[in-house]
Amino acid sequence: MRLTGLYNVANALAAAGAARVLGIAEEAVRRGLRETSAAFGRQEVVRLEGRELWLLLAKNPAGANQVLLLLEQAGGPGMAVAGLLNDRFADGQDVSWIWDVEYELLAGRVARCWAGGDRAEDLALRLDYAGWPRPLAAAAEPGGAAGRGAGRDIAGRAGLRHPDVYGDAGPAGGAGAAGCGQERAGVALRRAR
Repeated sequence: MRLTGLYNVANALAAAGAARVLGIAEEAVRRGLRETSAAFGRQEVVRLEGRELWLLLAKNPAGANQVLLLLEQAGGPGMAVAGLLNDRFADGQDVSWIWDVEYELLAGRVARCWAGGDRAEDLALRLDYAGWPRPLAAAAEPGGAAGRGAGRDIAGRAGLRHPDVYGDAGPAGGAGAAGCGQERAGVALRRAR
């Protein structure tokens, strides 16, 4: 199987078990597992400006925690990670769930990070509370965060603070709730050469 991560092992075992119950030939199951490839954004590897990026999609805390476990296993110290978070209607507009994700798992292992998407600042704040280095950039425009460091540097931005229990505290002077956004977060890990 070309996909990694404990969650993909569980998926493969479930598929193989169902195939066995349905009477599908063992060789066909093996071939299917061997030929399975990444779906769009799910462990997909892309090249961007001479860099290799590993795209890992998460849509909820359980999925995001599995992605973080995979990064913990696959990446060594000094990882470069870009996180993307949006709040578009099609995917759901509340990502207060990012506060339920165990980003702390990678604290001390991420050397550089970027936050991108419509809710880049919310994600940057969450990563800061998790003990990650301050994002080099927080940018809403496509490619801004993971590009060449383009975007707004928020390291010195005043007013970023933890939302209260009800998610009603936004950046000082800003509108909206910190930690609220969409149900789709993506993580890109730059593979070491």
